[in-house]
Amino acid sequence: MQSGSQEQPCGVGGWLAFRIVQLTVLNPLWAIFFHSGLRHPVLLFASSLLVLIGFISGILLALEMPIAIRLVAMHLSAWVLYALFIIGRDIHARSTQHVGIVLTLWLLEFAMYFAWFLYFRRSVRVRNTFGRNL
Repeated sequence: MQSGSQEQPCGVGGWLAFRIVQLTVLNPLWAIFFHSGLRHPVLLFASSLLVLIGFISGILLALEMPIAIRLVAMHLSAWVLYALFIIGRDIHARSTQHVGIVLTLWLLEFAMYFAWFLYFRRSVRVRNTFGRNL
């Protein structure tokens, strides 16, 4: 190795490792708490399916399997559709004074998922580990 060159990041580490922990540990724990308040069976099923897709994609990311990138794309897309449905339901069910709070919380959630989308789209570590970006 030349003294002036730097190694490119590769493998599980950094933000990728954090995302894996989020998908395989934090999101399922949050879902256990969140699901206790869900009464509608379709929402419960959709939310559980999102957690399952996220969990599987996290495992595949940890194993550095290229198919994980497609599953991450599916998870992000499905989450956006789910979130739009929930936003509509929440706005319809809440009083006018709570709409601003609901929209602010969901805007923050969208910002987080957009940041993850950009990470998987542009990350050198993701490209070097999986052979391509999102």
